[in-house]
Amino acid sequence: MKKVIFAAVVVASGGAATALGQGVEPLSAAATTGLTLDVSASLLAMVQQPETAAPPAAAASTGVPFGDFKKGQPYVWYLSVGAGFAADGDPGTHSDAFVAASTFIGEWLEVQLEGSGWYFDQEPDSTFGGGIAVNLRWHFWHGAYGGGEGHDWTAYIDAGIGMIFSGDDVPSGGTSVNFAPRAGVGFTARLGDTETRLVGGVRWHHMSNARTDGDSNNPDVNAPMFYLGLQWPL
Repeated sequence: MKKVIFAAVVVASGGAATALGQGVEPLSAAATTGLTLDVSASLLAMVQQPETAAPPAAAASTGVPFGDFKKGQPYVWYLSVGAGFAADGDPGTHSDAFVAASTFIGEWLEVQLEGSGWYFDQEPDSTFGGGIAVNLRWHFWHGAYGGGEGHDWTAYIDAGIGMIFSGDDVPSGGTSVNFAPRAGVGFTARLGDTETRLVGGVRWHHMSNARTDGDSNNPDVNAPMFYLGLQWPL
């Protein structure tokens, strides 16, 4: 850069000297300085390389790595809502609506805390109830739509234990406080380009008081329960 400016000064000075030798009135100091700056700017424009435009910044990813657990990283929490239905012949039908919060405590190992509301359609007295449960869910199979690697869909097995409290005895002749172990299989599937997932499955639905009211007062319920819901990160 210094060499270019020096060359510009030499050219400008040479021009001034030539003008004096031919009897032309010499330029004033201010004019000479202006001429020097003009020529320097022109030369700089000729040799200066065009600036390369900076590449556009990559768009920040908003995807949540479902099932991706790393020690030391903050937990990602998920909210699930849905409903289920079980039928067990004589004891009647059991329907529930649930809401659950979950997170991953290991690679593809999800723990879930669930609260639920129940309706028990049974003879002679139907009743309502509420429950709490803890589930452990292992997503043993997963992949991406169209092949490749990813977590667009998963298949899982799960098991858990809970308690259900009802306004009347469930089943009839039993008690209003029951234990509710569970186990089953299910799936998750990401909906489009969102982080919302469809969740569904079937599980063993059991209710009994575990003989807390005596052997003769412990009717139980055993039925397949089908459920469907939505899940998304918080």
